[in-house]
Amino acid sequence: ENMFLGYNDQRGLPATALRFFNVYGPRQESSAYGFVTGVFIRQVLDGKSPTVYGDGMMTRDFIYIDDNIEAQIRALLTDKTNGQVINIGMGRQTTILDLAEKIIRISGKDIQPEFVTSKRTDIRYRCPDVTKMKDLIDFTPQVGLDEGLKRTFDWYKENHAKS
Repeated sequence: ENMFLGYNDQRGLPATALRFFNVYGPRQESSAYGFVTGVFIRQVLDGKSPTVYGDGMMTRDFIYIDDNIEAQIRALLTDKTNGQVINIGMGRQTTILDLAEKIIRISGKDIQPEFVTSKRTDIRYRCPDVTKMKDLIDFTPQVGLDEGLKRTFDWYKENHAKS
């Protein structure tokens, strides 16, 4: 990021840095090494409880893949973003526990999250300031978390055996 912006500043090379926050959607990696949304959906479809590390109160900002792509395209199509660092997200915090509960609700299954002690030291609260996204590329995400999770869950359900 700094190297690109340095070239922009010193040599006039057009550059914009986009920072993505927890992009999710169909085809997302769902193995144990994937991102939390895909992992939780896979666990629930397998009839397992979603594994929540710690107390589940860590927060993240989740943005649906279609909105993320639209923001990228808009950033490419304007000169207003040149030399800027722009956060791409919803600008809303969701706890990991709330995410797990939403996925369970969508599934219709009678399971509860499984809490496990975490030895990891993750950032507890993570939510971007999306002011530049709104001001410079005139974009506000259109797909809310509930709708995005339903679309993602439905895709995994249909393609579960293949993924």
